Amino acid sequence: MKLQTRRSALRRIPIALSLSLVAVLLAASGCGLFSRADPAVRAPSGQDTGSTLVLLDPGSEPRRVLRYQLRLGSQFEAEMTFDLHLTQVREFSDDSGPTTSSAEDASGVLVVDPPLTWQRITFRVVEVLDGRYQVEFEVTDTGVDATGTTLGDDTVQKLETQLDIVVGTSGRATMSQQGALSDVTISPSPNWAAASSPEPAARLEDTIIRAVPLLPDVAVGRGARWRTINRSSLAGTYLRQTTTYEITGMDGAQILYRADVSQDAEEQLLGESSTNGIRLLAADIRGTTNGRLSLTDLQAAAQTSLTGSQLVETTGADPRRLRQQISIDVGVGPAGIRPSG
Repeated sequence: MKLQTRRSALRRIPIALSLSLVAVLLAASGCGLFSRADPAVRAPSGQDTGSTLVLLDPGSEPRRVLRYQLRLGSQFEAEMTFDLHLTQVREFSDDSGPTTSSAEDASGVLVVDPPLTWQRITFRVVEVLDGRYQVEFEVTDTGVDATGTTLGDDTVQKLETQLDIVVGTSGRATMSQQGALSDVTISPSPNWAAASSPEPAARLEDTIIRAVPLLPDVAVGRGARWRTINRSSLAGTYLRQTTTYEITGMDGAQILYRADVSQDAEEQLLGESSTNGIRLLAADIRGTTNGRLSLTDLQAAAQTSLTGSQLVETTGADPRRLRQQISIDVGVGPAGIRPSG
C-alpha cells in the first residue's frame, strides 16, 4: 500500500516549527486529557494551504544565490526529538461549580509532561535530473526518553507502541534546488498498514516536508532576512505560521541561520461531530530556531523552542473550557545522540 499526496507544491515549513498546535492536542488526548481517542478533524471550508516568501533584507556584500547542489548518493541519518510540557487550567463558569475530572486537582489544574520522544530517519539522494532531486527516506528507529516524566509506565508503554508503528516506513520525495518538496510518496511499514490508520502517514509526511528550509530566489549575504507565511493543514488542523529567517553565518556550503516563529489558528472544530468533539477557540504560539544547513548534502541541525497558549472547548456530556500553557522543544541533528531503543 502506498499513499501519495495530490498537491503539486506542498507546504514548505522548516524543520520542527509547525508541530505545536495539533501535536499538543493529539498528545493530550493520547495521555487521557480528553478521555477519548485522537480526534478526526473537520477542516474549515475554503481554507487555502501553501506558503509565500518575501525578502526583507538582502544582507551585506558579498551576496550570492543560495541553491542546494546535492550529490548523487549523499546520505544523512537524522535524529528528530520532540519534548512537550503543558499546564492546563479548566475555566469554571459561576454556576458550574468546581467539579473536576479524576486527572485534575481541586482547582481544575492538570499538568501534562510526556517524555521526550525521538525518531531516526535516513535520507538518501537517489536521482539528480534537471536541477531536481529524488530523495528516498526511511524511518529506522524510534524511542522514548522517560527520564523525569510524571507519566505512568502504562502510558509510556502506550506511547512507545504508537511510535513503533512507523518504524520501517519509507518513501520518496522530489526536491527543488530552492528547497521546495513535492510529490511525497509514503510506503507504510507492515505494523502501520495493519493498524489501518492514516494518522502516522500524515505526521510523517509533514515531518519530511519540514525537513528542508526554503531559500530565497535572489542573491543574499550575511544578515539577509526573509519571511515565509504558511497556511497549512497538519493532521487536518488548519493553522498559519509566520517565520522570519536571518542568515547569521556563511562559510562555503555551510549556512547558519536563526528564525523567529509565530503560529496561530482560527476557531475550528476537532472531532467527529459538534455534539462530541473538541473545538479550538484560540491559539498563540511563538518561539525561535537556531540552525545550520549544508547546500551540498542533506546534513542539517536545528533547535527550536516554542511557548504559548491555546484555548480549547470540549462538548458532549461533560463540556469543559480548557486553557493550556505550552512549552515545546524540538530538535534535529545527526543520529547517534541517543542510544538505539
